[in-house]
Amino acid sequence: MNPVTGLVRGTSAYIWSLVTVVAVACVGLGVLSLVGAVLTVAASGRADLSPVGLPLVLLLAGAIALPLSRRALPLVTAREAAAGYTTVPLFSGELPLRDPRDGRELIAAGADVPRSFRVSLRPARRAAQFAPAAAA
Repeated sequence: MNPVTGLVRGTSAYIWSLVTVVAVACVGLGVLSLVGAVLTVAASGRADLSPVGLPLVLLLAGAIALPLSRRALPLVTAREAAAGYTTVPLFSGELPLRDPRDGRELIAAGADVPRSFRVSLRPARRAAQFAPAAAA
């Protein structure tokens, strides 16, 4: 545990969930753009494969990151749950949602998670920032 933030050391589950989303997007965009690039090269009748480079990089990046994130996310999520919190808004409910940067509690355990909080932590951070001022 980090003594300053009270969070489990290492990359947070929130970051791994973002890596998973970006990796899936890279694989999807890579496949679609690769098909488009191959069709463009075939239609042009030239042997120039330069349009295929970027789609291959996207596909390769996603193909490397996706298995890593799919392996790491459940492990880190379990470590955070064992420590009594979560950093992923979708997984909160019986566990308090904590900010992966500074460890402050954004949503208490058992509280309803607003729909806008499920995609990004920005609204939760904003709400937690202004909550003490509203209570005073």
